[in-house]
Amino acid sequence: MRLSLLFSFPWWILLIDKRPKFESMPWYSFKEQARNYLAEINKEKKVLEYCLFQPGLFTNYLTYPHKSANHLTPIETPFDFGGRRMIVYAGDLGQKMTFTTVQDLAGVVVRAVEYEGVWPVVGGIKGSDLSLGEIVALGEELRGKPTPVSFIFKAPEHLADAI
Repeated sequence: MRLSLLFSFPWWILLIDKRPKFESMPWYSFKEQARNYLAEINKEKKVLEYCLFQPGLFTNYLTYPHKSANHLTPIETPFDFGGRRMIVYAGDLGQKMTFTTVQDLAGVVVRAVEYEGVWPVVGGIKGSDLSLGEIVALGEELRGKPTPVSFIFKAPEHLADAI
């Protein structure tokens, strides 16, 4: 039996050894629990073959409020091209994010399911890496005007205190 784990991770997670860390995001703890469970049941003998895909942020979300994929509902992100406004963490315009379209991910999943060999636990998928500054510049290029940028000045670890 094969299981494909499709996780879309927020940009602020640092991927170390290709495994996201969830300490700062308790709402994602179930994902770590699921991975640990799968590793445990496969420890002695492979019971379930699975592969983790990490596409980053879906590029399709940047088209909000317009729908750009059949089975993905647009949501607001800090990058509002239509409204010409961006919200970014202060001092981090060089921070890179990975963007992948839902259509590209679907193509990878189809090929993975059809693949006859053994799946790696962590799959290989690579979208486009853009810095936050490049996203702001893209918004300005698309809209033909400067894009106002609002900066968040609190450190990410303090954001949890506001919840």
